[in-house]
Amino acid sequence: MNTNTKYCKLSKVLRFISSNSSKRDLEQ
Repeated sequence: MNTNTKYCKLSKVLRFISSNSSKRDLEQ
């Protein structure tokens, strides 16, 4: 369970970062 929560958090962070970088790419 603990590992699952960590993985979920990590995937959320990665998704946030990737969506952030795509927004930056579009702005530039």
